[in-house]
Amino acid sequence: MFNFDQSFEIKEVNKGTCISDNHISGIGFANNSRIIKVESADPLEAFLVADIDSDSDGFEELYILTRSVGSGSYGKIIGITSNKGKSFKQIYIPEYDNSLNLNFEYLIGYQGHDSIYVKNEKLYRQFLVFKNGNSANNPTGGIRKLEYRLIEYNGSFTLQVDVKENLS
Repeated sequence: MFNFDQSFEIKEVNKGTCISDNHISGIGFANNSRIIKVESADPLEAFLVADIDSDSDGFEELYILTRSVGSGSYGKIIGITSNKGKSFKQIYIPEYDNSLNLNFEYLIGYQGHDSIYVKNEKLYRQFLVFKNGNSANNPTGGIRKLEYRLIEYNGSFTLQVDVKENLS
């Protein structure tokens, strides 16, 4: 059961050629006046919609993809989820939380140039793996594919890597 009476409006405010602020507002939600602000973000690249939470609650999430400018072209995900159609909130993504001071094992060798996509109601990230000493043009660590899942945690939602697969 999907609710087609709800949508999101995204306004990108460019602060230069490689940085912008994003303002995300919901349309058709009971809490209509809320605006999620993501400041000093990379430029917008694409938008994906999928219902990837474990119980497939019928409310699709919005995944906003940004891409850094420059040699790395690092992809980043901004996730927005519906709270049973009544309100919406930003999805917490631990790998972007600098306050954690953690090195995520599944990102070892990641140097950007990734693709982020949805297939069969699952969210994936795929990238070339760089080993120590690899040049920017010669990654030798193969290809890694990550599958994310959305889980509810303490009244919020978090995007977690569920499966890590080395493809070559």
